[in-house]
Amino acid sequence: MISVNKFTFRAYPLLICILVLLLASCATSSDSKSNNNEKSLKIADVSSEVSKNFDPKTLTSLSVLPVMVSSEKEGTLGVPDIGLTDRLITSLQVYTQLEIETFKKDQKTNVSNNTSSSDKAQKEVSRLFTSSGISPESLFKTAENISDSLGGSPVLYCFVIKNKSMTGGGAGAEVPSDVEYRMWLYDGKLEQVVWSSAYRSKQRAVTENLFSIGDRIDSGIGFSQVNDLLSSAFRASAKKLDRLVQSKNQNTRKLN
Repeated sequence: MISVNKFTFRAYPLLICILVLLLASCATSSDSKSNNNEKSLKIADVSSEVSKNFDPKTLTSLSVLPVMVSSEKEGTLGVPDIGLTDRLITSLQVYTQLEIETFKKDQKTNVSNNTSSSDKAQKEVSRLFTSSGISPESLFKTAENISDSLGGSPVLYCFVIKNKSMTGGGAGAEVPSDVEYRMWLYDGKLEQVVWSSAYRSKQRAVTENLFSIGDRIDSGIGFSQVNDLLSSAFRASAKKLDRLVQSKNQNTRKLN
């Protein structure tokens, strides 16, 4: 009788875990899958800051540089990621009303005194696409040069500092994904970064908090792959930028 009680006591946490999983799976309908993206936008822990010298209502367009991802091989240096760059561009195109300028990956341009400003900017971007490793400081300098080439037009650049994939899968992830990035908007006319956004995932392993499993499954972002987390965070950053611009525009219309 005592051995049975001991077994029951030891198995109790496991039984709770299984019960929570069953309840969460029952509560998750086919309709909730279509709403996962919207839910993840609210859950993604994205922050942003804006310079006091920046007037958001003047922002109508921006150019996007390749997303640089920290490489284990290169240490703290970042290498270009075309897939993530496309995800960032898509997020900005869908969730903001800004005109998004992009650059070609393989275009080669010979720079001379007669070269147009856009060709000079493309030359700088081509170097990024072929870079074997670049630091955040060097990325800022490149953004500065490109903005100057474009007459001071705003340039958005992003550096993914951490991008470790989870071990395991879904709700059973033993080691969840670890993702962190910083995003900056450089304005050549003001000669400074005027807006920035940051994201750091706060996922925990399933064994750390059994009672949060249901919320994580229902949100659609609980134990996600790196690219899914970044896509969700990119969307949240884009929405924050759009809300900043739109709120300033609305205030201006009220004053007029």
